[in-house]
Amino acid sequence: MSLLANANYSDLEEIRVAARNRIISQLQAIIARLETVEPQTTAYPRARQLLSSAKQKLTEFQK
Repeated sequence: MSLLANANYSDLEEIRVAARNRIISQLQAIIARLETVEPQTTAYPRARQLLSSAKQKLTEFQK
């Protein structure tokens, strides 16, 4: 029974790590996109807010 339990935990851990890595990758893509918003556009202030939030979340996921 313990071998099965360990295998299940291992599988779940592998899924968790893969999901975490996918989220990190997506946040990096979002950050890159937000950094391209031009200052003279009406979207710029909101993009800066979202950029700050995305960078904070990325830092949290990278811990």
